[in-house]
Amino acid sequence: MIVGAAIFEGAVFFNLVVYMLLGQVYSLAIAGVMLLYILLLFPAVNGVEDRLQSRERERKETEALSH
Repeated sequence: MIVGAAIFEGAVFFNLVVYMLLGQVYSLAIAGVMLLYILLLFPAVNGVEDRLQSRERERKETEALSH
């Protein structure tokens, strides 16, 4: 997830530089769309909580099976 966001971040900066140098509006639009995608990759509080609860449940199940 972090690597994917970093790749998109580089593309966003590239498109922003193209917009600043050439004034091409579609480069600005592409940067905006990519930035929105990066924000969608960012985990929400509920997602993190669910993942932590799931891992705790799996750990307890594993402990119960090993004893």
